[in-house]
Amino acid sequence: MRTTLITFLAMAVLGTQAHAAIIAVPVNIAPWALTPDLPAGQRGIYADLADAVAARAKTRITVTFVPYGRMLEGVRSGEFDYAFSIVSQGKAAAAPFTVIIAKAPMIAVARKGLSLKTLADMHHFAEVGQLRGGSCGAEIDDDPAIHRVSQDSYELGIRKLAAGRLDGWCSIKAGFIYTLDKTDMAAKIGDQLDYGEVQVGMQVTRAKLDTAETKDVRAVIEGLLADGTVGRIFSRYVGKPYTP
Repeated sequence: MRTTLITFLAMAVLGTQAHAAIIAVPVNIAPWALTPDLPAGQRGIYADLADAVAARAKTRITVTFVPYGRMLEGVRSGEFDYAFSIVSQGKAAAAPFTVIIAKAPMIAVARKGLSLKTLADMHHFAEVGQLRGGSCGAEIDDDPAIHRVSQDSYELGIRKLAAGRLDGWCSIKAGFIYTLDKTDMAAKIGDQLDYGEVQVGMQVTRAKLDTAETKDVRAVIEGLLADGTVGRIFSRYVGKPYTP
């Protein structure tokens, strides 16, 4: 009887471990998430926020780094339970958003020698880079005259702009400027245009949208917003925190 009880308890513990919820964060997309081998508190905005959620949630949570282009499909299919992303209609249709964490200003950039005074100037650009799996906001996403091509990282986009292999770029401003500073290539980049903002939120696989687990995760994030933790995490990487 004692052996049976021990075996049952061991199976219960293993079962709990096997069913830990997964928060996916993008690998090598600075400053949002960097690499998993960095110390806690130095792994990027999304990674640090996911760590904070895991520390406070009743649910057992693990944080997984994945290529940015895989995140949406992974949440849609249920491979990952949660992920942070730009809020857009297309993404929400694939995997709903359960909580908004910030507003993020957007930026459009031209290669040197091209004029970029309004977004309409990008109609004449041969190719405008954006992050693979990302969004440039409705102003650009809904404009079929802007020819967008996916790139795997901010750094790749910056290097292609500097080499004349892209005419333009569009993305969240913080990621582009953070990476531009790290690559020390500002002198090789042309006009920059701020053009609005998007919301950043947490997506959840549809099967878990109304579960107690997701309500717990949402409540934890709301607490992190209320006590200033989210603002401090943003400030750590991009100076002034975005507006929650």
